[in-house]
Amino acid sequence: MARNNFLFADTVKEAKALGIHMSLIHTVIANGLEPFQYYTQLLKQVPYCKTVDDYGKLMPWYIKKQTLEKSA
Repeated sequence: MARNNFLFADTVKEAKALGIHMSLIHTVIANGLEPFQYYTQLLKQVPYCKTVDDYGKLMPWYIKKQTLEKSA
């Protein structure tokens, strides 16, 4: 499936960005979360991050399923 998606990347930068997103999506799924809800929560919280630890706390294994369901 990934190979077909990479066909639409015009540059190497686009292919790398797509790879990062696909990797994150699969990590989210592996942690039992819904990717759309995770991305929504992620984009809401990123502007409030001040330190590297704040960004680290946004990783899928730190976010609980209940947190995502409440915010949806």
